[in-house]
Amino acid sequence: MKHTKRILSYIMALSIVCSMAVPTFAEENDSALPAETEAAVTELDDTTRDNFKVGSTKITSAKMVGSNSLKLTWKKPKNASGYQIDIIDPNTPNGYKTLKVINNANTTSYTVKGMKAGKANRVMITPFYKDKYIKVFGDTCDAYFYRKPSAAKLIAASGTSNSAIIRFEKNERQDISGIRIERYDYKKKKWVKHIELRGSDYFGSNIVTYKNNAAYIKLKDLKPNTKYKFRVRLSVAEFDGNKPIPDVFGKTIKYSPWSNSKVITTKK
Repeated sequence: MKHTKRILSYIMALSIVCSMAVPTFAEENDSALPAETEAAVTELDDTTRDNFKVGSTKITSAKMVGSNSLKLTWKKPKNASGYQIDIIDPNTPNGYKTLKVINNANTTSYTVKGMKAGKANRVMITPFYKDKYIKVFGDTCDAYFYRKPSAAKLIAASGTSNSAIIRFEKNERQDISGIRIERYDYKKKKWVKHIELRGSDYFGSNIVTYKNNAAYIKLKDLKPNTKYKFRVRLSVAEFDGNKPIPDVFGKTIKYSPWSNSKVITTKK
């Protein structure tokens, strides 16, 4: 009888130890993991994981939704389990802001809201694969969208015998990447180009300078004792050097309306 009780006590103790060692279903269940891991379609073996690549994607359509939202649709790439949607934002430490992490490879569209005027908005779509062990990114697909800047306001002008300075205001929230200055031809009675700067020529030029929330245009090689009338148009685009990059609608540059004009008479 004593021997039988000892066996029963050993069996009960062993049952308690085993029940403590076996993990519960909640501990192994994917639902207990962070939300963005739920999209994994499978787990890779070690050999596949070392050489795994995610395919590239491209924009297949773009459509305006209202006045300032943009719906983008893209191609589903090979081996993707989701997408990261970012937008360029110079005010952030990384230079971009993540708008959305999509954890479903079949969701191939997203609406970007609040596209700002006077901006070369750049949205980046990066496909990825993720399981419980790795996260592999594919190549980023850039989607540009340009919105027309508001007109500059010429507020003052002064001249010497062969130069002039025009002061104008622009919306500081706009990313201007070019400027066109025209002068009025009194003989032909029409506006003609005086100078136009875009891309690297604009950013590397000393013709336009900024100080105290105002912009100054310095024009040289003017004739003395001559009456001039100028106007300005600003532009927005993304450039590769001096070559504009088309946006999702095929537009290369968005121009502002013309500014008001200012008259200058150079000195003798």
